[in-house]
Amino acid sequence: METNPSSSSSSSTRFDVFLSFRGEDTRNNFTGHLSLALRKIGLFNIFKDDIALAKGKGIGPELMKAIEDSQYAVVVLSENYATSSWCLKELAKIVECMGDSGRIRTIFYHVNPSHIRNVISSDVKKQEESSFWKALEEHAKSPSHSVYLESWRNALVKVANQSGYPVQSHTDEALFIKDLVAEISSKLGAPIRIIDGLFGMTSRLLDLDSYVLQSLSTNNVCFIGIHGMGGIGKTTLARAYYKKISHKFDGSSFLQNIREVCEKKANGVVSLQKKLLKGILEEDFKNIGHVDHGIDMIRSRFRHKKVLIVLDDVSKMDQLNGLAGEDNWFGSGSIILVTTREENILKIRRYTVYKAESLNPSEALQLFSSKAFGSIEPPMEYKELSKLVVEYTSYLPLALTVLGSLLGSKNTGEWESALRRLRNCPEKEIVEKLKISFDDLNEADQRIFLDIACFFNGFDKDDVIQILNSCGFEPIIGISNLINKSLLSINEVSPDTFNIKVPGCDPKYRIWMHDLLQEMGKEIVRKESDNELGRQSRIWDTDDLYHILENEEETNKVEAIVTRLVETKEYSFEALSSMKKLRLLKVDGLADPDGLDYSDGPELSYNLQYLDWTGFPFTKLSSSFPPRKLVQLKLGCSKLRQLWNNGIKTLFNLKVIDLSNSRSFTKFEDFKVVPNLEKLILDNCLEMLEIHPSIKHLKKLTLLSLKFCTNLEKLPEEINGLASLQTLKLVGCRNLRRLEAELLPSSLEMVYVDFCTSLTSFLDPLKPCHLQCSAHCLDCIGLVKCQDGKMTALASLTRFLQDPSKRRNGDFQFVVPQIYNELPSWFINQSPTASITIKLDPNWRNTELIGFAMVFWIQAKCSLDDYFYCKIRSPSSSENWETTVNAGVIGSRLFNHLFLLYSGCENVLKGMKQLQPPSWPDTLEFSFFNARNKQCSSCQLCGVRLVYEGDIEELKEITSKFNNDQKDVQSSQSQSSWREPQIRRPDLEDNLDRKVLVLFNLNLASMRGIKSQAMAVAASNSDHTLDITDIVLHSMVCQLYRRLNSA
Repeated sequence: METNPSSSSSSSTRFDVFLSFRGEDTRNNFTGHLSLALRKIGLFNIFKDDIALAKGKGIGPELMKAIEDSQYAVVVLSENYATSSWCLKELAKIVECMGDSGRIRTIFYHVNPSHIRNVISSDVKKQEESSFWKALEEHAKSPSHSVYLESWRNALVKVANQSGYPVQSHTDEALFIKDLVAEISSKLGAPIRIIDGLFGMTSRLLDLDSYVLQSLSTNNVCFIGIHGMGGIGKTTLARAYYKKISHKFDGSSFLQNIREVCEKKANGVVSLQKKLLKGILEEDFKNIGHVDHGIDMIRSRFRHKKVLIVLDDVSKMDQLNGLAGEDNWFGSGSIILVTTREENILKIRRYTVYKAESLNPSEALQLFSSKAFGSIEPPMEYKELSKLVVEYTSYLPLALTVLGSLLGSKNTGEWESALRRLRNCPEKEIVEKLKISFDDLNEADQRIFLDIACFFNGFDKDDVIQILNSCGFEPIIGISNLINKSLLSINEVSPDTFNIKVPGCDPKYRIWMHDLLQEMGKEIVRKESDNELGRQSRIWDTDDLYHILENEEETNKVEAIVTRLVETKEYSFEALSSMKKLRLLKVDGLADPDGLDYSDGPELSYNLQYLDWTGFPFTKLSSSFPPRKLVQLKLGCSKLRQLWNNGIKTLFNLKVIDLSNSRSFTKFEDFKVVPNLEKLILDNCLEMLEIHPSIKHLKKLTLLSLKFCTNLEKLPEEINGLASLQTLKLVGCRNLRRLEAELLPSSLEMVYVDFCTSLTSFLDPLKPCHLQCSAHCLDCIGLVKCQDGKMTALASLTRFLQDPSKRRNGDFQFVVPQIYNELPSWFINQSPTASITIKLDPNWRNTELIGFAMVFWIQAKCSLDDYFYCKIRSPSSSENWETTVNAGVIGSRLFNHLFLLYSGCENVLKGMKQLQPPSWPDTLEFSFFNARNKQCSSCQLCGVRLVYEGDIEELKEITSKFNNDQKDVQSSQSQSSWREPQIRRPDLEDNLDRKVLVLFNLNLASMRGIKSQAMAVAASNSDHTLDITDIVLHSMVCQLYRRLNSA
C-alpha cells in the first residue's frame, strides 16, 4: 500500500488542473478563492501563472508546456478575458490539446455565453453587444496578432458552445466554489492517480466504501473502525480513503499517531482537540484548557457540519471519548474513521469494524520490488530470493517496506546471509513497531502471548485453552485480549477428514499468530535471558533441549518446554530435576522406548501443572515427584505399569488423566487420590483387566474412555456412582458382554459401544431403564441377536422425549445394526432414496410441534468413515430458508445399520417464524448428505416424522405393546429384526452363496476358498450357528471389498 514509483514516473502530466483567467478581472477575488479551495482539499497540483511560473524562464514556452502537461483545464471567461493576447493563446492551446475530450471546464463569470459566440456573428447589433468581438477587432489591428485571430475565434466559440458554469451577480460565489470543487474533484479523477500508486488499494477502498455506504444507510453519522495488527496498512488505507472523499465534506481532518501524541504529551487529547478544531474551522483555539471544554467546543461547532475525521492509531477509550464521542456531535452525513489495534474499543463504542488484511502474494512482491529495485518486478537473478523474503514477511506491508529498503543495494550473497539471520533475529525496526501492542499487555497476557508464540501457533484453540488453563493463566479472557490487540486471530477449520466444511457440524478453530509476531515473541524470550540457553524461560527447539539435557546445564529459569525428542539420540533426563520453575512440559517422546531401560521417571518440578509426554519411557513416575499442582497428566504410548507408589497424597488439582496406548498399564490402584478428576482416558490399555471399584469416588468425572481395552470383560457396579458422567466410550471392547442399565448413571448423554462384538445386553427394550442417552452400537452383531435393534432405538428415543427440555432443545442419535432395508413403521413419511419432502400442517405456526425425528438405513462399508448430515429446507419458501442437523461420523462397518436421529426444533421454528407471510413454507424437504456435500449414496432409504407432544404417548404405546408381545419369549429367542447372522448348517451353503453373490457380484470359483473358511468355522460351532463377527469372516468381507474397489 505504498507509492509505486514506476507508475508515478510513467505519468505524462505534471499538473492536475491548469487555470486560465484574466488577472485584472478575477485574480484577487473569484479565481483566487477557487485556486485556494482546490489546494485546500489537497488533491490537485494547480497551475496558476502567478504561482507556478518559474523565475527567469520565458512566459510563452512555459505556459504552453504547462498546458500540455496538465490533465484538465478550468477557463474563467470574464468581461476582459479576450483583451489579453496571452489569455487567448492559452485558450487556443487548451482547445488544441484537449478539444472534445471533456477535460475543459468553462466558467462564464458575469458574461453571457451568447456574447462569446457572437465573435463569428455578422449581425452588427450582436457584434456591438459582445466585448469579445470588440476585443478581437482590436487585436486585428496588430500585425503580430492578426495571424492568430482565426484560431482564437474558433477557440472562443468552441468553449462557448460547451456546457459551462455561469456565475452571475446574484450567485453566492462561496457556495458556488464549494460545489464546483466537489464536482471537479469527483469528475476529473485526480484521486485515481493517487490510488494507482498504491498496491492493492483499489479493491480495499471499494470494500471500505461499501462499509461506509451501508452504515450511512441506517445512521446519520458513520463510525467505522479499521482494525488490524501493526504494520498491516491501516493508516495507508485510511489516508487514501481520506484523500479520495474529503472534498465532499464541509470540513475534514486527519489526526495521525494519536497513541504517540498521548504518550508524549501530558494533555495529549487536549492538543489533539485543538488541532481538530483548527484543521476544520481554520481558527486557533488556544483557550481550551481541559478535555471537557474541548468536547463542548467540538460538539457546538461541528453539530451542523458534515465532516470527515480520521483518528489514526487510537489506543485508549478516553481518546475516542475526547475526539469523537457521540453521533450528535456531528452533522448528518459525517464520517468518523478510526484506525486501531484495539478491537475492544470499537466494540464498546459499537463501531462498524473493517478488518485490515495483508497483501496477497502478487501485491506483496510488487511492493517489495518497488522498495528494493524501484520497479514492480525484481531482476531475474533476484526473483527467487525476493519470493523467499516476501514469504518470510507473510505479506505484511511494514516488513516488506523495511526489508525492501534494507536489501535493495546488496548482492545475492548478502541477501542469502540476511535471510538466514532474519529467521533467528528479526529486523529491529519491524520488531519495535510490532512490540508496541505487546508492551501494552498486562503481565498475565504477556505470558500467554509468549507461550503461544513459542509453542502453540496453529494449535486447536480448545486444546490451547486447556493447557494454559492448567497453568492458571485464565486463557479465555487472555486470548480475547490478544485478539482485541490484533496479536492473535482465530481461524475456522473443517473438522472432518477431507478438510471439507460440514454444514450443521460444530467447526474447529485454530489459533493463528502472524509469523513475524511469533518471531518477535521468541526474540523477547531470548533477550530476557541475554541469549543464555539455560536461562531461557521457554524451550521450543529440539536441539536446544538436547543441548540442555546432554550438558546438564543450570536451568532454574526454565518454566515451559514444548518440543519433540529425536529418535536417533540418547537422552539423559537428569537435567529436568534442576528445573524448579517448570510448570509446563509437553514432549513428543522416543520412537523406540523398548530399546531403553528406564524404571523410575526423573524428579520433576513441584510447580509442574501440565505434563504431556508421548512415549514416556519410564515404568512409573518418580516417587520423589510430588505432583500436587498437576492439573493435566497425559502419558500416551508410555511404558507405564503403574502411575505412582501407594501412599501418595491426595491430588486435588488433577482434572485430566490420559494414558492412551500404554499397553503395559494394568490397573489404576486407587481413584480416591484424584477426587476432582473430570476426564479419564485409558484407551488401548491392552493389559487392563478391570476398573477399580474406587472409581465411585470420581463425582466430577464427565468423560470415561476405555476404547479398545480388549481384555476388559465388565464394568464395576460402582460406576453407577459417577453422578456427573456424560460420555462413556467403550469402542472395541470385544470381551465386554453385558452393560446393564442399572449399572450406569442417569447423567449419561452418550454411550459408544461400537465393535463390542460380544455385547449381548444394552438398553434392552424389555427391561426397565432409567437412561435417556444416545448410543452408537456400530457392528454390535451379538447385541441384535439377543434384542430387537429397531425397538432398542425406539425405546431409547421414547425415554429421551420424556424430558421436556431435551425434546425441545436437545439432539438424540442411535445407531444399531440391521441387515434388512426396513424402517420402523412409526416413521409415517418414508422414501426409497436419501431425500423426502413432506407437507406441513397449514396451521403449523400454532401447533405443538416439538422436533424432527429422522431415520435412514445405511449400507455396509469397509473403507473411509462417513460424515453424515441432514439438510432441512423449504422448497416452497421464496426466501430459500434452510438449516442442517449434524449426524456425525459413522465409521467403517461390516454390516448395514439403522441410524435414528432426533432434533428439537425450537430454534428451527424460531427461524421459520421470522419469515414474512408470503414466504411461510408449506412443505419441508429432508435430504441426507455426506461430507462432500453429495447426496449420500450409502443411504438407501430414509424416513421423517414431525414430532408433536401427542406423539410421545404413541411411542410409549408402541414400546408397551412390544413388551407385552414378548413376555413369553426368552431373550435368546427374541423376535430380533436381525435374521441373517444366524445361518443354520443345513442351508449354510445356499445362504452363504446367495449372500456373497448378491452383495459382491462374484462367481463361485472366485469365492470358493474364502467360503470354505467360513463353513469350517460354522462346522465347529457347537450350537450350529455361524458367528458373523468371527475374525475369519471379517477378513473375508474386507478382502471382497478390496477386490471390488480394485475392480
